[in-house]
Amino acid sequence: MKKSCPASLIYFFLFGLWGGWVSAEEYKGPIMLLEERVFDFHEVTQGVVAKHAFRVSNRGNQILKIKKVTSPG
Repeated sequence: MKKSCPASLIYFFLFGLWGGWVSAEEYKGPIMLLEERVFDFHEVTQGVVAKHAFRVSNRGNQILKIKKVTSPG
């Protein structure tokens, strides 16, 4: 029984790790990458227009469609 334990560990690591690897070419679909997820304007004076641009890139192999954007406030 003790000799089968190391063999089972080897199989676990070989097949467990191999099954977990997915290259970017194998993944089908868009992959959205944001440089930042949150931006804090701090205090904004009433009547002043506050703007901020979030940089979004697509690292996937299909078109990324952003259908809805919300704010936490």
